[in-house]
Amino acid sequence: MKKSLLKKAVLIYPKFSGETFWSLRKSIEMYVPKNKFGLPRAQSPPLGLLSICGVLKKYYNVILLDRNVDPRASSLKKLISDENVCFVATGGMIGQEEDALHIAKVTKEFGKPFVIGGPFVDKKILGKSPLNGMDVIAVEGEAELVIEDILKDLLNKNFGTYYEGKHCLAKEFLVPDFSFINPNDYMSMAVQFSRGCPFSCEFCDITLRFGKGPRYIPEKKINEQFKQLYKLGWRGPIFIVDDNLTAYPSKAIETLKSVQKIEKELNHQFPKTTQVSLELSDDQMKELRNLLRETNFNMLFIGVETNNLESLKETKKNQNLRGEKTLKEKISLISRETKAGVMIGIIFGFDHDTLDSGGSLIEFCNSLPCATIMAGNMKIVPKTPLWERLVKEDRLNVSNFGSGNNSDGVFNFIPYNFSVEEGEKKFVEIQKGIYNEKAYFNRLMGQLKISGPSMAIPKVSIKESIYSIFKIFTKENARMYRKYLPTAIKIAYNRFGVKGITKMGHVIGIYLAMCSRYAHSEFMVHYLEEQVSKRKYEDWQKHSWKEMQERKGLLDN
Repeated sequence: MKKSLLKKAVLIYPKFSGETFWSLRKSIEMYVPKNKFGLPRAQSPPLGLLSICGVLKKYYNVILLDRNVDPRASSLKKLISDENVCFVATGGMIGQEEDALHIAKVTKEFGKPFVIGGPFVDKKILGKSPLNGMDVIAVEGEAELVIEDILKDLLNKNFGTYYEGKHCLAKEFLVPDFSFINPNDYMSMAVQFSRGCPFSCEFCDITLRFGKGPRYIPEKKINEQFKQLYKLGWRGPIFIVDDNLTAYPSKAIETLKSVQKIEKELNHQFPKTTQVSLELSDDQMKELRNLLRETNFNMLFIGVETNNLESLKETKKNQNLRGEKTLKEKISLISRETKAGVMIGIIFGFDHDTLDSGGSLIEFCNSLPCATIMAGNMKIVPKTPLWERLVKEDRLNVSNFGSGNNSDGVFNFIPYNFSVEEGEKKFVEIQKGIYNEKAYFNRLMGQLKISGPSMAIPKVSIKESIYSIFKIFTKENARMYRKYLPTAIKIAYNRFGVKGITKMGHVIGIYLAMCSRYAHSEFMVHYLEEQVSKRKYEDWQKHSWKEMQERKGLLDN
């Protein structure tokens, strides 16, 4: 194939459906300057589509549209109807499926070929409206080993095909081309170091999608991405999107040493965020903890899931059960030695959970030095071991499977020890217990005592800093934020004294950033409570699975 100066490929990143704790939408709208279009920034760019751009630009003039940040989202028809557009492609996460199908509908209206990928894609999607009757190609899994075949199908007009992308070697990972976006439309950039996870958590689909074996990107590809971001003027945070960066310690150490080398050449350390596992607290992981600190990881997400040890055993989250340390001791050690703030993921709705587990979960979360608790209700993801088990037990609500948003309070299955109605109302109680003012700021003060400062102080424009600080102390909750500021200053002073004024300033910066995050969390709790209060429950949603089985046993007798 040769590149035509006229032929265009349009890649569209769908909007996210509904409200989620992850988006921080309310906080971004309130405290962060808008992008050049006057729109709120998004959390991170569409890494998958950016990687596809790098391949397509050899053959087409590529247009990438992120409907979450770009005003052209309102003129989708005009963009797609261009006679020079050869095809439209989209992909995203489960929470973007609704808008992906809307994009398909508009594409169908103008008779353009359509390529769709993402975790919501399976063989059944080709028969789903509006894809049925379209010139469509569907892709499940990784794109690296099938993309050239897809391009041939587009050229030869071979539609109705379904590709199941297999796992490729790390050296074959596609490298995103960040020149197709304006980095200032986003709060952070995104880079992938690895794919795969060795663990077998029952509710998780990562090993199914990316395998168990370690696949860590070569240093050359990290170098290419970091240097491009630096050249584009980006000095802000980078989200390392790996599902478990530290799952293979020796490989992770090798990769982080490469990062050290690259950033030394750039003379700049990007602030970084990623996901790690709780085994990072193991004694033999000290070198890795040190490297995470030295490479400027200032926020780590850890899937703790629950303080109910029986639930951890049930879901095969064995890595959280290792060693003699308590869960709290493990979390505190990781934060103290990496100097990173820790966000923890919590799930309510395991089979060993009861309604009383809700109170225990609140108490556990509020004992931690972690301001941000990403609590979700159990959501059954297709093709996971948990999915397979509940299908056999006839416990899934397949007719209304939901959006994949695990913070919407919707149970898409019948819980074992409580009903759907009881579980959803208890989930609201959990969120209120975690995100009331006293609980949140107590956790935040605990975090300030052990996390930070980063190895390199983040570089933020003075103009943006003044804007955000002014908004924090003048808009909603300003009185609350001023109330706890003296305590934050005292903590910073006790840690570093007057001679450590720069480090003190960084700790206060963490305080202000977490104040801004609170606005979204508070909004989400009210939103969730309102949504759950409006729900009407059918009879089957008013009984636990245990109760249903007991009734069945009585009837059989």
